Amino acid sequence: MEKQEIKKIITEYLIKKDEILIAYIFGSFVHKNKFHDIDIAVYLKNDFNKNDLKKYPYGYESELISDLTKLVRSKIDFIVINNAGITIQHRIVNKGMLLFSKDEKFRISFENYIRKLYIDAENIRKIKRKYLVRKINNA
Repeated sequence: MEKQEIKKIITEYLIKKDEILIAYIFGSFVHKNKFHDIDIAVYLKNDFNKNDLKKYPYGYESELISDLTKLVRSKIDFIVINNAGITIQHRIVNKGMLLFSKDEKFRISFENYIRKLYIDAENIRKIKRKYLVRKINNA
């Protein structure tokens, strides 16, 4: 299956989900000719309960992974951006490919917020790396 067709199928499936405001595809699927899996990230409405076991007995993410795997016949990795760390959020926003946004004003605000947080935390990451390298060298 061609990448364009895969993106179309994924987009058509995810855009029907009312709880999903933004969807991205990222990783090797975006940056390489050959890919081993398809990394998908979504931003969920804040009032959505993905932990509702009556609605999603095997988990929200598991249900979507199962459905998408059947549709595109490829391994799917799925992440809810709301719950992700700033490093992965930044990678998705900066290097990922937007599949769709149901609220452009919110998406732009969210992406700018993530970029600002990432830049603000750069000094902390540098200190942690320096400490880790020192600890490894002294081991």
